[in-house]
Amino acid sequence: MFFQYGSAPASVAKLHHPVGGGLVWDGAFRRRPKDEVGLAFSDGLLTKQSVFTHGFENEVELYYKFDLGHGLTVQPDVEFWQHPGGGGTPNTILGLVRAMYSF
Repeated sequence: MFFQYGSAPASVAKLHHPVGGGLVWDGAFRRRPKDEVGLAFSDGLLTKQSVFTHGFENEVELYYKFDLGHGLTVQPDVEFWQHPGGGGTPNTILGLVRAMYSF
């Protein structure tokens, strides 16, 4: 489980007081003990000094990380963004796959 909080003066950043949290579950399946499942939520408050249509943006993310061994992982990921960038961009769903190698 994790929680994040940040703060920045409105004169420096248009996104201030971001909060987020989530759950990470290692070894959810007995046959894949090094795999990981994650669910996260973040909320970013946007400054009133900006010209944003909305005063916030939200994101919900769900992923599954496959451990392929020897430092290699592949992570399919789905994200839902509400008011991305705080402007007139419509809500969106993103899908992506990350391949990572750790040494």
